[in-house]
Amino acid sequence: MSLTGNGASEPGPWTLWGQGHFTRFEGQAGETLDVDGDVTAAYLGVDYRWGPRGLAGVAVSHTRGTGGFRQPAWRGDLDATVTSVHPYAQVALTERLSVWGTLGYGRGELEVTDPNNAQNALTTDVAMRLAAVGVRGALPAMGGVAWTLKADGFLVQMDTEARVAFPETTADAQRLRLVLAGQRPWALAAGARLVPSLELGTRYDGGDAERGLGAEVGGGLRYTHPGWGLEVAARGRYLLVHQEAAFEQWSASLTAQVQPPDGSGKGVSVTLAPAWGPTASGVAGLWAGPTIGGVVPPGARTRPGGRLTAEVGYGLTAFDTGLLTPYAGTALTEGATRTFRVGTRLRVPRRGASALTLTLEGTRQEATGPRPVNQGLQLQVTGGF
Repeated sequence: MSLTGNGASEPGPWTLWGQGHFTRFEGQAGETLDVDGDVTAAYLGVDYRWGPRGLAGVAVSHTRGTGGFRQPAWRGDLDATVTSVHPYAQVALTERLSVWGTLGYGRGELEVTDPNNAQNALTTDVAMRLAAVGVRGALPAMGGVAWTLKADGFLVQMDTEARVAFPETTADAQRLRLVLAGQRPWALAAGARLVPSLELGTRYDGGDAERGLGAEVGGGLRYTHPGWGLEVAARGRYLLVHQEAAFEQWSASLTAQVQPPDGSGKGVSVTLAPAWGPTASGVAGLWAGPTIGGVVPPGARTRPGGRLTAEVGYGLTAFDTGLLTPYAGTALTEGATRTFRVGTRLRVPRRGASALTLTLEGTRQEATGPRPVNQGLQLQVTGGF
């Protein structure tokens, strides 16, 4: 959801996109209910861009969460699925000022099972509603530093219907943020570039999750060397202080990528990306958050667990002007799942429109404990038209 592309000169106003997320969570829903588990979410969306300043689209998501809960007198296992729809839009009011907004509504099912009696399961319906808005303004550069002021807020509510031995519940969470961000590019020898960045923000949290004011800081460092085909990026975020003393949040990520230096994509490419904690923020955090998916109570907090993603591929010429890239990859999550991927991507340039990319991928996901192994085959088509 960004207007930072090529503007009016970008061919093809339509774009099809997709993404997925895996998150671990733990926390409290109410005063006596502890919850923990895993969430897997998949998103598929389509954008339409009109001119250099407008973009609108809709995304459909399917989210599944599994875990457990503990009360003083009862404990059990949770399995929830929610399918939701999210229309969104972004408009650049001027060259320096843009606004965005999104809505969401989803429904699904929550099953609660007694671990000592798997046949004694309780099932209820789940509903999720979401609204979020944001504004971004570019400030005048000072001392070579490009400054940006960003503000955003969201409201999410989840409901479960009453069933036998299962009371009706409603939970909600809100957040408002104001962030000042700056970055300063530095030109180095041989065309290399170094771009440090810094973010300082204040936030207000409300609802059934954390409540009160807080302050957070974030930063990053990106290094690119076109002659080597090398790009290394590091980012981190930390919640400095919050009125809710027990609330802690931090994240860190590192991405290293080596590609053919001529930019053609032909030859060996390697990507390695370790990360810790919920690295997404702002609007990106809306897509990544388990609460937004509607399968986890808003009081639950994500764990700063470690993740490692790696991929290696080799690009070959196909159909004279196309690029065929067989690849293999893996994603390891601390104490959770191991995912292995094997596939191939075909990128075909098109005259008067953006390139068409077809991806055929097989996956195998192995979870810890007695959970079953998941295997799948998917075909993905991406491109503007």
